[in-house]
Amino acid sequence: MLVDSGVSRPETYMDLARPFGLYKSRSRTLAVLADIAARYGGLRGLLESLGCGELVGVLLRVPGIGVKTARIIAVMKGCNYFVVDSNILRILNILGRDCGVQYRDIYEAMEELDGYFDYQESIRLHFCLMEMGRKHRGESIVDK
Repeated sequence: MLVDSGVSRPETYMDLARPFGLYKSRSRTLAVLADIAARYGGLRGLLESLGCGELVGVLLRVPGIGVKTARIIAVMKGCNYFVVDSNILRILNILGRDCGVQYRDIYEAMEELDGYFDYQESIRLHFCLMEMGRKHRGESIVDK
């Protein structure tokens, strides 16, 4: 696990993180991420110098960054990952694909869909499924 090297202070990021809630822990995450990015000449350098798997691996060692966030950042870089959230999982369950409801089920569904669609299809499908999931938020994902 990476730790704050002390170069970037979490206090620097508190005002930035405050609107998103949990600002103390998020500011610590941003400080660690800033230190890592600095080793690569900034965030752009970090994104450009690492392959998709390497980038996700580095991000997962930052306290406060999980699989979904790491993969979303990799997608913004252009990596062809399919990111599944609870809204998408809800729709997959409604459609008869029993994905379960635990985070590990979400990760398995993500890995199963990686590379299945081309990058642009993946992005469009992700946003369509997210929207459908929000629309059907009140429906049970267990009883379907």
